[in-house]
Amino acid sequence: MATKEEDRARMIARHNLVVSIIEINSQQMRSQSARAGLEIERACAVRDAALPGASPDLAGVIEELDRRMAALANEIQRLAARRDFLNAGLIEFDTGDASQPVGRPSGEQ
Repeated sequence: MATKEEDRARMIARHNLVVSIIEINSQQMRSQSARAGLEIERACAVRDAALPGASPDLAGVIEELDRRMAALANEIQRLAARRDFLNAGLIEFDTGDASQPVGRPSGEQ
């Protein structure tokens, strides 16, 4: 049976895990919002590039937007993987052996 100190430590650890998940979700939402903004900028640049007398610089602008969108897509994927890891840790925390540290396989201390 866990002592009050152990119960308190687990409660704080669980709280910190939930806070981490919330922070990851917030970062992911900001990244998705930024990517949506870049998609709008890109659509405008593509439209402008198709106009007669369009600046040849627009091709470079579109390429830069594509690079930034790819970087954000990678960041979104990284954040999703991190969130999945934390969610699995939370599930393990809530359903697993209370004597095992969260995020470590059984037998590893």
